[in-house]
Amino acid sequence: MYDLLFDSWQIADTVARFIVEMFNCSFHKGVFAAMIKKAFITPGLKKIGLNATSVNLSVLSILLEHFVACQLMEYLSLADLLPPLQSGFRQGHSTETAVLRVL
Repeated sequence: MYDLLFDSWQIADTVARFIVEMFNCSFHKGVFAAMIKKAFITPGLKKIGLNATSVNLSVLSILLEHFVACQLMEYLSLADLLPPLQSGFRQGHSTETAVLRVL
């Protein structure tokens, strides 16, 4: 069992390096690779009537989107480009802080 777990971490480390290289290449070239835009997902929908075909994101595209969003927010915060009263999508801000500012 321990050997299997250790081998899994080695594989994860190798795959992580590949993903980081691919994301960096995507950032530098300004291109979102077509191969990470596609995914085959079979969702187990809990609500009746939801469209199962509307779910079509790959794990890699979600990761890349998250990294881009984090870098963008960091840049906007450091460059002081965010409106001071914006509460949405900002760390340490919430609907509660927005209501307090209004009151």
